[in-house]
Amino acid sequence: MTEHTDKETESHEKPSLTLPPWRVLGLKLAKFFNTPLGLFVLSSVLLAGVSRVYTDLQSRSEQQRALRVSLAPLVAEMKYRVVTAGYLSRDIEGVQKVTERDSCVFLWRMVVGDKEYRPAVPEMREVHWLGLLSRAQTLTGIDTTQGEKALIKLEMDLDGGRCEHPMKPSDQIAVLQQIADQLAAAYARTAT
Repeated sequence: MTEHTDKETESHEKPSLTLPPWRVLGLKLAKFFNTPLGLFVLSSVLLAGVSRVYTDLQSRSEQQRALRVSLAPLVAEMKYRVVTAGYLSRDIEGVQKVTERDSCVFLWRMVVGDKEYRPAVPEMREVHWLGLLSRAQTLTGIDTTQGEKALIKLEMDLDGGRCEHPMKPSDQIAVLQQIADQLAAAYARTAT
């Protein structure tokens, strides 16, 4: 047998493996998480994460429920006013008779929320239609700018219910109908 030199011994050794840094870190973390302390930390973080997600879902559900409760009377009143205004506008357009003047007065009362107007929802008593639009915008983010302009024009045309000149309120009511439809759609989205 021949003697082996140190160089020969070194050359027969297995070459050393060098791992990338991310792999080394992964192995160290895996080793840590297999210890009792690591399992405790991992379960605590997991439990905290699951409870946070559950709390967020519960909070979002409660917010949706509160929004739905706030929107329900607003949607009902907007629909009632738009349908009633549409009916009255057909009565007002064209010739001006005594009965149309009554319709004018009633439509004006509805627009301004006069105390003589009986709303569909009691808490909307003496609430100007602009107030309804403002609530709709605040609660849902619907752009009510065109509706506000339409209401102001309608109120000016009605002239306190006198209707002394021919008018066509159906154009303004069509704009308000679109906003009422958007509001109803926002209300429907809160159910999901």
